[in-house]
Amino acid sequence: MNKPAQTNPVFNEVLQRIQHARQKIFTQANTALIDLYWQIGLTISHKVQSEAWGKGVVTELAQYIAHNAPDIKGFSDKNLWRMKQFYETYQTDEKLATLWRELSWSHNRLIMTLKIREERAFYLHLAVQERLSVRELERQIDTAYFERSLMSAKLSPLAREIHPNIQQTFKDQYVLEFLGLPETHSENDLQTALIRHMKAFILELGGIPHPASPLSGGGVNRNQFPPLTRGGVKTMTDKIFNRPENTTRRQDLRNNATQPEQKLWAALRGKQLDVKFRRQHGIGHYIVDFYSPEAKLVIEVDGDSHYTETAQQQDTQRDAYLQSVGLRVVRFTNQDINQNMAGVFETIKRVVDDR
Repeated sequence: MNKPAQTNPVFNEVLQRIQHARQKIFTQANTALIDLYWQIGLTISHKVQSEAWGKGVVTELAQYIAHNAPDIKGFSDKNLWRMKQFYETYQTDEKLATLWRELSWSHNRLIMTLKIREERAFYLHLAVQERLSVRELERQIDTAYFERSLMSAKLSPLAREIHPNIQQTFKDQYVLEFLGLPETHSENDLQTALIRHMKAFILELGGIPHPASPLSGGGVNRNQFPPLTRGGVKTMTDKIFNRPENTTRRQDLRNNATQPEQKLWAALRGKQLDVKFRRQHGIGHYIVDFYSPEAKLVIEVDGDSHYTETAQQQDTQRDAYLQSVGLRVVRFTNQDINQNMAGVFETIKRVVDDR
């Protein structure tokens, strides 16, 4: 093999032009693909309304495409229905078209499942401006970045752009009465009250006893939580586990697992630790990397994106929620798994044995 050429400004300029052209081609191809999905979604949506197309016809369409163009992938009946959903989500919202055209189909599949228009707009802006990967976007959604931005005393410019009067939303008299706040209150009081009520609401939805607040001198008693197994006892599994709205996101994360996640999964699958683990499992609004119902254990694999102060705060909030429903959380870094897999496995084994 020839030795690499020494650094030359002209060589570097040529390489940058090649890379720029490749990126331009990729971007154009992605935009064309997203526009194609939009047009297919439009066709199916109109046919459902005008000619009563149903699952059978769309399945026939998927089979027709597969038979006549076997080398073309991505047009299963499920994906065709998602294209219909994609079109119907944005058909009356032309302002967002320039944003969703810049994102991949995986990004759009995540965002279009969100119910609130302002929330979709927020994450579209965020993904485009910050050039978030699919996994980073999923992490922001899971940690309720939109809601936290709205509650922040110092609102982000993005939140202000989408909803310039959002600060007044929480200052309505009825809201203050509901939160038990006087007319004169600090922004910190407001945010604390909102978080307290939101947490109580989430716990009530899941049928989970409200743990004592550390602020009041109490702590989380692990014995106060019901068992998370399905046998014999009425549990909260149907309330907080694998909610239907998270199905697409869970599938995307499984299909795009990082190398350390794949390596750890190979060590956990098949009851190698005498308990069953599941990967990309939905718990409340979050999707955890690995979860064992028998051990009541969550294992998270942290990449480089977790090392920022903001990401660490998000992880702390995530862990607090998981612990509040009676689960233990163990975190490993990519480096731990790549360089000391034996130690990682032994640590998990000790935690499982200690259940």
